[in-house]
Amino acid sequence: MPDDSKETDMMGKKVRYLGLQRKLVISFSMLTIVTSALLTCALYQSVKGRLREDIRRRLYDVVSISALQIDGDAHASLISPEQENSDTYMRIKCVLQDIREKATDVRYVYTWRRNVDGRIIFVVDAETDPEEISHLGDAYVSSEPEVLEKLVVLNQPTVDEDFTTDKWGVWLSGYAPFYKSDGQMEGILGMDIAASNVLSHERKFLWIAIGVFAGTIPLASILGWFLGRRLAGPIIRLTVGSEIIAKGNLDHKVVVQNNDEVGILAAAFNRMTESLQKTIIDRDREINNRKQVEEVLDIVNQDLDTTVRQLSKVNRELKEFAYIAAHDLKSPVRAIGSLTGMISEDCKDILDDNSKQKLDLIARRTERMDEFINGILKYAAVGHSFIQKEKVDIDNIVADVIEQVGAVVENIEITVRNKLPVVIAQKTHIVQIFQNLIDNAVRYMDKPNGRIIIDCIEQENFFQFSIADNGPGIEEKYFDKIFQIFQTLTRRDESEATGIGLSIVKKIVELDDGKIWVESKMGEGSIFYFTLPKQMKEIFN
Repeated sequence: MPDDSKETDMMGKKVRYLGLQRKLVISFSMLTIVTSALLTCALYQSVKGRLREDIRRRLYDVVSISALQIDGDAHASLISPEQENSDTYMRIKCVLQDIREKATDVRYVYTWRRNVDGRIIFVVDAETDPEEISHLGDAYVSSEPEVLEKLVVLNQPTVDEDFTTDKWGVWLSGYAPFYKSDGQMEGILGMDIAASNVLSHERKFLWIAIGVFAGTIPLASILGWFLGRRLAGPIIRLTVGSEIIAKGNLDHKVVVQNNDEVGILAAAFNRMTESLQKTIIDRDREINNRKQVEEVLDIVNQDLDTTVRQLSKVNRELKEFAYIAAHDLKSPVRAIGSLTGMISEDCKDILDDNSKQKLDLIARRTERMDEFINGILKYAAVGHSFIQKEKVDIDNIVADVIEQVGAVVENIEITVRNKLPVVIAQKTHIVQIFQNLIDNAVRYMDKPNGRIIIDCIEQENFFQFSIADNGPGIEEKYFDKIFQIFQTLTRRDESEATGIGLSIVKKIVELDDGKIWVESKMGEGSIFYFTLPKQMKEIFN
């Protein structure tokens, strides 16, 4: 076989590889050889099994028929070793010798009896050699315990499953019970047949099988070379053509005459080359157009960068203005509140009830304005100041909030249903979430016996918290409105709410990639849900 190993340039290195034709030759040859080996092995095993099954069947027939020739009553009279030369013993021995002479390959024929204690003992042996004969009363000893177990309960003819090898050779043993005239089993006829002839046939067939297999090796090599060359030829031509095209000669055509997938591939390759030529022309045209567009985009990007910088500056200035304006409003608002209190105190004896009510109204509006300004500052601060995250035990946070609420309300029962988790978060944010949600539930409670239930369940990727109350409830059309800044469901002069608390909660939750929503029924109460992702989690008790 010619050496079709080649070299290719991969990442600047010359790499030698085995050609497709050689790979196909080796693959087909190995496949043929392996298939031949498997078939040869299967055929040998089949013939071997058939030979052994034939000798087992023949031994079964011989021992079954021979057992019928044993006189069970006469055999039963042989009970003492001194009877070995008696007429009865010699008569049964002659029968056994006659069986051995007539049956091909039979070497040993003997009879056994099960003793009263369950042991197997020899009775009559057809052997005449003093060194090999088994005497009347000798115990049968076997190196295979399962043989003895089988003989003890034997009640029908049987043949060993496999050959037995001992110092005398290789044997196959068969056994059959024989009976007395009254139908009771008297003993067992044993027969050993030499397996050397079968083994000789097996070895002979094995060498024949090996010879046939060896003969298939050159045939497999020739077949592999022919198939490999025939299949690899068109592909090699296709490869050569692709290398020519890869060097820039797009006018080259790959010629493959096969009417199969390789021929279809060659035709597709030629069409691809034509398409590539057109693509290159279109690409050059596109490059020219893109250069023109890029020049225009450069000018636009310069203007856009300038606009973005200006908008960022304006946005930063607006945030600073909002913060400074809110912060500067606190001083005059507090001054108004202080002056109102001083006037009320100093002039309480000269003011009528109407004037006192108006001063009280001014004081409440001043407090509300202060809370409103504080809410704006808190809302503006969320997400714009860096606070180190820490391990926060939400159970402790909620307990502190409940304790603060319990100091001012007595008709509301607040319950934590499950153990709340410990998370890594900004502590002030967690406090703000529960303060605002619990404060809202308390503020709008309209029942004499109010209930607030705080719960948390662990989902696959997040914790889902809930704060449920039995308050007045919220109409569905307001579910989105309540999370918008400065939005309340009551008139300004009827409530001291600023409309900022829920918007702060929403901003904090969404800042941590969570979400918040509400479910409610009018007259039955509301449930506020929010989630925190498990990335915030450190441990969950």
